[in-house]
Amino acid sequence: MDRTIEFFRMETVVGREAGVLRKRMGVLCVAAFLTAWWACASALSATVEDAKPGAWAKYKMLSTFTYRGEKPPLDTVTLRVGPTEVQAGKTCQWWEMECEKTGGGSFAIRVLSERVPTSGARGIGRVARYILREEGENPLEFVNAETGRALLPQVSFGRYLVPKPLPSATVTGLVPEQATLLGQMLVLHEGSSKGEFPVALEPEVLKLDPRLLIGTSRNFRDTLDHRITDDDDYPYRRFTKEEYDEMIEAGINYFTVDPEQAEWIRRRAVFYELGDLRRARFPETLYRSNYLGAVQFVDEPGVYVYGDEEVKKGAKRPADLAELLRLRVRRTMSTAGGYSSLRLEQALRDAGFNLGLMKIVEPDIPIWEAAINTSFYQLRSGVASGILDEGRYRPGEFRENLKKLGLEAESLADRDVLLVYYAIMRGAARAWGKDWGTSIYGQADPAISPLAVTLAYDLGARYIWYWTSDHQHHMPYREQLELTRHLRAHQKAHPRKRRDELLRAAEVAIALPHGYVLDWGPLWGSNVFAHDRLNEVGVPYGNVVKAALREALACLKEEKSFDFVVDSPGFKPKGYKRVIRIRLDGAAENGLN
Repeated sequence: MDRTIEFFRMETVVGREAGVLRKRMGVLCVAAFLTAWWACASALSATVEDAKPGAWAKYKMLSTFTYRGEKPPLDTVTLRVGPTEVQAGKTCQWWEMECEKTGGGSFAIRVLSERVPTSGARGIGRVARYILREEGENPLEFVNAETGRALLPQVSFGRYLVPKPLPSATVTGLVPEQATLLGQMLVLHEGSSKGEFPVALEPEVLKLDPRLLIGTSRNFRDTLDHRITDDDDYPYRRFTKEEYDEMIEAGINYFTVDPEQAEWIRRRAVFYELGDLRRARFPETLYRSNYLGAVQFVDEPGVYVYGDEEVKKGAKRPADLAELLRLRVRRTMSTAGGYSSLRLEQALRDAGFNLGLMKIVEPDIPIWEAAINTSFYQLRSGVASGILDEGRYRPGEFRENLKKLGLEAESLADRDVLLVYYAIMRGAARAWGKDWGTSIYGQADPAISPLAVTLAYDLGARYIWYWTSDHQHHMPYREQLELTRHLRAHQKAHPRKRRDELLRAAEVAIALPHGYVLDWGPLWGSNVFAHDRLNEVGVPYGNVVKAALREALACLKEEKSFDFVVDSPGFKPKGYKRVIRIRLDGAAENGLN
């Protein structure tokens, strides 16, 4: 007898209940019908989730591509159910997915989760452990260093990377006859309620820390051991395998690489970006929890607004440019190509891989920005994962700019200067539930750079990066290593609280009027909004900026932690002890939140 029929045509409680319901449907009142329906649904849920160790099911993958000739990435997929195990007070179950690729090759994942993939619409629930075994290699277990639990791949794991039963699928026994995986269709071919859950090789454990990404912007370095002080550019060369060892030893854990370099580090406890996927293993690359996609960052949307004379001519009020910037960020990240969050999907399709119905949106792309005073408007777009500063920190210049505005700056320490910069980004990140960070550029005062990276860490920054390339912007390789070692030593001596706690640590919110930014000169670089020009209530724009900075200096003097936010329509600062609203007339309105 066909093993599929033997195993899957078992009579179930669900079947009996469904029969009773059909016979009585005409006479049941609404209340009785709902009661019976709920009992039936509960029986179905219990049956589907009652996966017995040793059970297995083998599926054939069919391509969802409309026209002939586009083969699916996998030939067959075999699911096996393993034993249960208690994790954090919850009973979880092991299961394995063995994949035979079209044209040869294989890989497998082994997962310990609340439910197995045959559990229907509820999915697999929380995942306690996640192990990937690629062909010819020992298995790797990906662990979140903060939680100790599984670190899952970036692409939606439950939606695309594990089998998901079709809502219309017939469930006979414990297994749906149709499901989706990797945007393709799975059809059940055979299975059994009895079998052996294979003994697995002991995995190599990769403990990865997504809370703090320390990295550089390029996959090459300068070849000098000293700085260039004139306008010449540095000579560069590609990183070697030995230099990746050196960087990882120093504490760098985030890289952008080419295909060859990816092979050197993909089995290390570091994250990486790779945009050229023509030689990538597919779909295995998507199952690697340390692969972060094809795009590292979005480059300077704010700077481009400042440099766009045409749009500045058309703006009548500061809010016009603020809203334009928000829309530009959304457009940049939602249109294929460039810095888009859709670029990973495009790179996979360009490499010739059949993605079927998958719509891949790369979720972790921050904005790398010089005009961080626009952070609030950029993160309001909702599409970037965070923002980080192009850190050219020179406290002397900052103090001189304060003096030009008529504000006292002599007593301002280097740490205070950095706190003002970080308050802009942290306030925006807190407002919209995003991340923030900083980077060090070649123009930064080397004397302040160690403080800049450790203070950012202390305040909860997720991104601490270095800019590599382009004349004086370049941060020399040796200095990158030195700063990283300094930061890692500080981290070891000063373990920090959870980032979400640090993000909400500020006591005071200083809220600018909608559309305003903290500029030393004309707002948005437009003479229409020069500091001495009058706004709609007849007050110089500069007065509003000075009022906000004056309140920040007062907070520094009183040792009160603060954030900058914007008093925008629909936004209400939450969790602050005090909110200081800067009015259009330059007055500061203090109030409890």
